[in-house]
Amino acid sequence: MIQKGETVAEGVAMGTVFLQGYAAADVYLQRISSDQVEEELNRLQQALNKSREQIEKLKSKHGATLGSNEIRIFDSHMGYLSDPKFIDEVETMVMEERYTVRSCINRVVDNYDRIFQLVESDHIRKRAGDLREVATRVLRNLDDGQDDSEPTRPSGSPHRTRSPSATSIESVRKLT
Repeated sequence: MIQKGETVAEGVAMGTVFLQGYAAADVYLQRISSDQVEEELNRLQQALNKSREQIEKLKSKHGATLGSNEIRIFDSHMGYLSDPKFIDEVETMVMEERYTVRSCINRVVDNYDRIFQLVESDHIRKRAGDLREVATRVLRNLDDGQDDSEPTRPSGSPHRTRSPSATSIESVRKLT
C-alpha cells in the first residue's frame, strides 16, 4: 500500500509505521437513512467542538514556550475547524446525499486535497497536510470519548507517536 504524506524534516527514517486517524475501512462511502441525518449532524458538531477544545488546550499548554510562528499552526487548525465552507460541504452531503459524517469528511478532504495538489505554490500545497491533520482529529473525535489532544502510541510501540504539527513546531524552533 502506498500512502502519500508531507515531509516536515529532511532525512530518512526506518521502522514500523503507525497511521493514526484514517483507516482503510473508512474510505468507502457509507449511506444512512433519513432518520439518522440529525444524529449524524449532531455527531459532527460534537466532534468539531471537541476538536476545538483540544486545540485550545494544546495552545494554552504550550503557548508560553512557543513563538508566534508555532502558535500560527494552532490558529490555522482552528480556522479549518470553523471554516463555514468546509462545514457546509460536509453537512450538505450528509443531508442531501445521506452519507455518514465520516464518509463525507473523507470525501470533502479528498476533493480539497486534489485541488491543493494542482496549485503551483509549495506553501499552499503544504496546507493540504494541515487540513488532513484537522480532519483526522475530527474523525477520531466522532466516536470515542477519550481525550485525543495529543496522539498516543500503539500498545507495544517503544516510541511516542507525534502529530505532524508537533513535528512542525519542533522544526520551526530549530529554524528560529
